[in-house]
Amino acid sequence: MIQLFGSPALSEFRIQKLLTRLQKCNSKVNNISSKYIHFIDLEGNLSDGDKSKLESLLSYGPSLTQSVL
Repeated sequence: MIQLFGSPALSEFRIQKLLTRLQKCNSKVNNISSKYIHFIDLEGNLSDGDKSKLESLLSYGPSLTQSVL
């Protein structure tokens, strides 16, 4: 099984809304993030080409660096 990290799971708006709620419960919380994680169950090994294709298919939405800006 392999795991590939995907795009952020929550928009910046949702992250800020959740962060505000969490800070009401615990003022020490100062940052949160989210991202999708894809788990791929394989019967064998992927070739480099197949892994590149899979990574390309699972690259969607904003990147993690774009969501931080």
